[in-house]
Parts: sequence; C-alpha cells; structure tokens
Amino acid sequence: MASTLPPPPVAAADCVRPDWLPKGVHEHNGRYRKSVRVNGKQRWVSLSRVQDGRKGFEAALRKYEADNARDDDRPSTVRDLLYRYLRDCERAARNNDPEALADTTRKGYWALADKSPLLEVFGRARIEDVQPEDVIDYLKARKAAKAPIAGNRERALLSSAFSYANAQKWMRGNPCHGVRRNREKPKTGHVPTEAFDAALKKLPEHIRDAVEFAYLSGLRKADVLALKRSNLEDHGIFVVEGKTRSRTGKMVFVRWSDRLRACVQRALDRQDRIASKPASKLLHRRTRPTIDFVFANSRNQPLTASAVDSALKRLGTLKTFSFHDVRAKANTDSEAKNRQNLLGHTAQMRAVYSRMRVVDPVE
Repeated sequence: MASTLPPPPVAAADCVRPDWLPKGVHEHNGRYRKSVRVNGKQRWVSLSRVQDGRKGFEAALRKYEADNARDDDRPSTVRDLLYRYLRDCERAARNNDPEALADTTRKGYWALADKSPLLEVFGRARIEDVQPEDVIDYLKARKAAKAPIAGNRERALLSSAFSYANAQKWMRGNPCHGVRRNREKPKTGHVPTEAFDAALKKLPEHIRDAVEFAYLSGLRKADVLALKRSNLEDHGIFVVEGKTRSRTGKMVFVRWSDRLRACVQRALDRQDRIASKPASKLLHRRTRPTIDFVFANSRNQPLTASAVDSALKRLGTLKTFSFHDVRAKANTDSEAKNRQNLLGHTAQMRAVYSRMRVVDPVE
C-alpha cells in the first residue's frame, strides 16, 4: 500500500520573492540579507527590514556598496562609478575638505542616484562605452517625459562623476562635455508684498525670523542657516558666502537696520527662553542650551533647510513663493543704487573688484 504524502506547503502571498529583488539577496527573519564573499568565505550581510519595502532596501544596498567599495578597484559600470564618486564626496565633507561639495548639492546628488531613472538607463553600461550621443538621447527622453530640468540635474551628476573618473585616470574624456542642456526658462514673476507678509504671519516664529532675515539681507538660504553669533558685529554682519568660499572667498558685510537687528534679537532671545526652561522628568523634557547658530528650531537645534521647506509647503494656498524667491524679492525691493551690490552678480563682469561687498538691508 502506497503511503500518502502530505501536499507541499503553500507559500503565503506576502512571502513571494519580489521581482525587483536582485540575485543573491534573500529574506530571513523579516530582513533582507545579501550573500557576500569575505576572504574566500561566504557571509550573510543584513541590509534592511522587509517592512521598509523597496525604497528602504535600495537605500541600504547603496550604502553598503558605497562603504565597502575598494579604493584600488577600478569601477567598471556607471553605477559603480556614481556610488564611488558619492562616497568620496561624503568622505571629503567629513574631513572638512575645502574642495568638498556643498551639503545641499551632495544630498541632491544622492537623491538623484536613488530616485531618478539615471541608473536604470546608464547603470549597467561600462564607463568607457558611454558616448555623447547617449547623453543627448537621455536628455531628449527626459524632455519628452516633461522633466527637462530634472534631466539637466541628472546630466550634471553624470558629468561630475565622469570628471572624477578622469582625475583618477580610469578613463579619458567626458561624454557629457559639449552636450547642450535642455533649455531652462528663468523665473519672471515677482512675489507681491501682501502675499509675502501674509505668509510670514502664518509661519512658526523660528521659521518666520529666518525667512524675514533672508529678505532683509538678501543672503542665500545656506548662508542664512549657517549664520553664527560670531558673524554678528557692532556695525553689521560679516559673512563669507558658501558659494564663493572655495573660489574667491568674497566677504559680505550687511549693515544693521532697526528691522534687521530686531529680527536677529528675536531669534537669540527665543534660544534664551528655551534654555531657561527647567528640566522635567515627568514630561521627559531636558534642558536645551543655546547654540552658536543664530537660527534654531523649537528645541534649540540648528535650523535645517528641510524644516524651512516643509513649513513653506504647509502654508497651502498661501504658498506663492519658495525660499529662493525671497532673495530675488530682496533684490527687487531694494533701492536702485543697491540692486547690483545686493546680489553681487555684476562682480563677474569686472576685471578687478574688491573682496568685500557692502549690503544695505531692505526696509
């Protein structure tokens, strides 16, 4: 009599291996693990939780590949080259290298590598096989997808990575050089004063002071958020603009006005009030001492660009401008004699110019 064998177990729907999961990666105990070979032995490396989904897995995989790339290995594919380039950018930033990319640029490049279709198109291509015609076709495809500006930013990342490869003597030439970018139309609209004032009233106090300071001084967002108490002098504010720090080291001196001084004083007084609150074990509240930065959040921590952008998005229908538009409004609203000095763009047209420009704040 033949024995009756039990039917094979049926796999649950949520246990089916996803199609996007690369070879060598498996699910175990609620986590994705990658099979790697270390010193000739097989090892399993835990990457991310299954509940984090594809986005969390790809971010963990990207971080693992970037952290474990060998410096003596020549990257063969564009994917390897991009991650090697971004890893070295992170290393330069940690070492305070004066040639390091700005924080916003570096974070933007990481976002492009993770979210844009750049790696889907060029990721598996060998770095020596990419031609200018391929970059042209990519820009045309991004334009047809109604994302021409995003295509320009992705081209910039690709060009920077190939320039890095040339510096490492991994290849010769840059296929992005000579490729014309998609046309970008500059903004022509002006932020009405009524709309700007209405938006300021709805912003949280710590965000409002930062936005108002940017309007009064005409400084870039990165310079506003990096402003420290040591930059404040009796006669004004001294700032070395981050965009020119590694190039010309040009210094900006912003004269005090009553409104500008009051704006800065509010930000500093707020830090003192938060620091003076006693700690409470019942409410799990710790003391928040003042910091060297002028603009801080409600917990006396440095104000970040993402916090400012999120606050502007929450304005809803009142959001008629971005932080970048505030600087343009400051230029427009300033007096005619100060318009060129405020933004400093005319310095590029002079053969010789001073290392400092003086700014009269907007009233």
